Amino acid sequence: MKSLDGVNKKNDVNNTASEAPEKNVKTESEKIDFSKVKVEPLFEEFVDFDTFSKSDFRAVKVKECVAVPKSKNRNFEVSHGLLGEKMENILSVEETKTRLICELSTVTGFKYLKSGILKKTVKDIVFEINFFSSKWNASGQSIEVNADLRIIYKKYGKLPVDNVIASMSYNPKDGYWYDISTESKLLETKNILEKRFRDTAMDLVKRFDEDYNAAIRYLFFEGFEKYNVYLDFVADNLGQEIIKDKAQQIYEGLSDECKEQVIQYQNGARNKSWMLNRCNLKYIVDNNLFH
Repeated sequence: MKSLDGVNKKNDVNNTASEAPEKNVKTESEKIDFSKVKVEPLFEEFVDFDTFSKSDFRAVKVKECVAVPKSKNRNFEVSHGLLGEKMENILSVEETKTRLICELSTVTGFKYLKSGILKKTVKDIVFEINFFSSKWNASGQSIEVNADLRIIYKKYGKLPVDNVIASMSYNPKDGYWYDISTESKLLETKNILEKRFRDTAMDLVKRFDEDYNAAIRYLFFEGFEKYNVYLDFVADNLGQEIIKDKAQQIYEGLSDECKEQVIQYQNGARNKSWMLNRCNLKYIVDNNLFH
């Protein structure tokens, strides 16, 4: 057999030449004409199509839109499309508690102290709203708080056991703690406490500022049980005569066991807490305001 080389040379056949056109062919990518693509009217005035096409869009389900106080912003609660998990911001314990107290300080006009107390002084009366939190609080898990009101008479000294003349707790209706672990719960608690502060502490501040003695009468006649009013404060300012009927009423409401303790106290016994600490019963017995 003869080699084909000679035939190829004779016929001037060149294998590389036949392949050349394939190597030299330029493959151009097909261009898409976007000139006729119409942008939705919603975005047309805000962004060009090239920028719009590069944007990252993710589908979420909006569950709730809550207005943030004194802001045009909105706080959204969303659910992830697959897991349905709540995506609210989780706040730290101290950050949340501080925010709550600061916002309530703004709306009440009470001074915010670093110790976590809101304070307002009218003459010789001090109003303190004390905030405290659960020992089980943990950032990202649970943040629970509560508050109480203490009304202090500065003439009775500096110790709480001596100077508190009225007090009340701001317990929620269905438990002991307010849950403020998320933005929406924080706002809800703030609104609840703001209303309760306006109806109690702020109302009393206004009353004492306008008419001191009338405010004491209001506490005694209309808010005695609600504010746990001390009889000695009322008597020292309005006279003992005004509290005699209330003192007798308190004594008559005692159980037989407590009445026996009164007799023991008069005979020198000091083995019960009420016998040792300032309280209405001790004041009534010490001043012989019962029969």
